[in-house]
Amino acid sequence: MRSPFIAFILAVSCGGLFDSSTAAAGERYFVTIFGSESSPKRARYTHTWATVTRATTDDANPAAPPVLESLTISWMPRNLTIRPLALRPECGVNLSLEATIRDCRCKGECIAMWGPFDYDPCIGPTLFEKVRRQVARLESGCVLYKCIDPDTGPRSTYISDCIHAVTDLDPYLPRPSYNELTNYGMDASRHLVSIMASRNRFDPQDRHEWVAQALGIDAGVQRRTPHIAVEPANVATE
Repeated sequence: MRSPFIAFILAVSCGGLFDSSTAAAGERYFVTIFGSESSPKRARYTHTWATVTRATTDDANPAAPPVLESLTISWMPRNLTIRPLALRPECGVNLSLEATIRDCRCKGECIAMWGPFDYDPCIGPTLFEKVRRQVARLESGCVLYKCIDPDTGPRSTYISDCIHAVTDLDPYLPRPSYNELTNYGMDASRHLVSIMASRNRFDPQDRHEWVAQALGIDAGVQRRTPHIAVEPANVATE
């Protein structure tokens, strides 16, 4: 029996529901959302993933570059072949940022990036640790991959597509709010970023390119600016 899939807080979540701790001196947290798709767009050649980065500076040596630690949620089938019409779930793999970009390019997909955005320091540490736990869970083998996953019921606790591997961490909006049939590829990533921006978790106009460069993200990844979404009705924010 697989243990239930636990919802964790991510960038789209808001402080208050979970304990939060303000970033320590010398720490900053950055969120980057990615999306990819083929042209023309085909579901089997699309992907959504996210990277959270902690940058730590040495107060005793402020001139030294920050030390970066990054966590990536990039949930794919283990054989990296997406089957939109598959009836059964399959084993998945959580790819690194570098492996994800390499795989998308091998498939001829265009890659877009929103961020890196300087995340709210009041909940940055909590965000980072919750993402760390999510990555560990995906890598433990307790979660299966399915391109079109169940939105409700027991199977939704241990079956996920790439979109919901990230958005299940939103404690306010359930899976139908991030529907993979209406938004997939870059549209799904754009939708996620717009919700995050509407909750004031970062300044959507303030992108930190130096973080992208430190992570090895080259100019071939398109830089995008989020559109602010209207906060969904009946959703608590603070």
